[in-house]
Amino acid sequence: MRVLFIGGNGNISAACSRLCLETGTEVFLLNRGRRDMPIRGAHNLVADINDPDQVRTMDRYIAAWRKACSAGRQGGVGGEPS
Repeated sequence: MRVLFIGGNGNISAACSRLCLETGTEVFLLNRGRRDMPIRGAHNLVADINDPDQVRTMDRYIAAWRKACSAGRQGGVGGEPS
C-alpha cells in the first residue's frame, strides 16, 4: 500500500507517517522542504504551491503515481513522469 501526505512533517502527520512506515506502507511526503525533519524511509517530494513550475511537476508525479496505483503496479515514483 502507498500513502501520500501533504505536509508530513507536523506533529500529527509525522506520527502518522512513522506508523505507516512501521506497518510496511510506502510513504510519500509532499511539502515545501522548509523543515529539516526527514522521516527515515519516506519519499520526500518538494514543491511550493506558490511556484507554478513546481506545481506542474508535482501534478505530473501525482498523476503517474495514481496511474501506477490503479494499475496495481508496485514500486516508487522515479524518473521523469510522462
